[in-house]
Amino acid sequence: EILKECNSLETRFQPVEKLTARSKDGIEVVVKDIRYRFCVHNQIDRIDQTEAIGKSPDQPSDESILKLVYNRPQSSNGIGSWEEEIRKLVELIIRDYIQQHQVDYLVAPKSEGLDPRAEIYSLLNSPAGKKRFEEKGAELVWIDIGHFETPEEDVSSQRVTTWRARWLGNENLVRDYDDAQSLGKAE
Repeated sequence: EILKECNSLETRFQPVEKLTARSKDGIEVVVKDIRYRFCVHNQIDRIDQTEAIGKSPDQPSDESILKLVYNRPQSSNGIGSWEEEIRKLVELIIRDYIQQHQVDYLVAPKSEGLDPRAEIYSLLNSPAGKKRFEEKGAELVWIDIGHFETPEEDVSSQRVTTWRARWLGNENLVRDYDDAQSLGKAE
C-alpha cells in the first residue's frame, strides 16, 4: 500500500477576496472579503456530543472521511481539492441569493430590519444548507459574508437621479398644496 494523500482534521479558515454575480435586475454585484471556517462533518449532533458513547466530540465519522476523500471532482488536471469544493459551495449559495434579488435590496434595503447578509447566513446554516455541506463531508463552523458593492457608475448616477426626482416630487406636491390652499382662500 502507498500513502497518496494526508488530510488534516483541524478546522480550516478560507478567505474569498472577491465574488461577482449579477442581480435579478442584471446589475453586477461584487461581494468582497468573505471569510469562513469549516471542518470535517461530525455525525454526532452538537447537543448530544457529550452523551455519545465511544466517540470524541472532535472525531469525525468514517462516512464524512470517505466523502472528503472520494466525493471530489476529477478533471484533466487531476482530482480537485476538498477545500476548493467547499469554497465553490459557499460561492454558489451566495451567488444564487444575489441572482434572486434586486440590487437595491442587496446594497441599500429600504425597510429597517432587512439584512441581506443575515439572510445569506440563515441560508448557509439552514437544514438544507447544512445538508449540502454534509454531502461534501463538511460542516460550516463560522462565516462572515463581507460587504456588497456595485462597481457600475450607472447605478450611482441612477440613485442620485431617483433621489433628486423624489425630492423634487415632494417639493412640487407641497407647492401645489400651498397653491391650492391660496386659491381656496381667494375664492
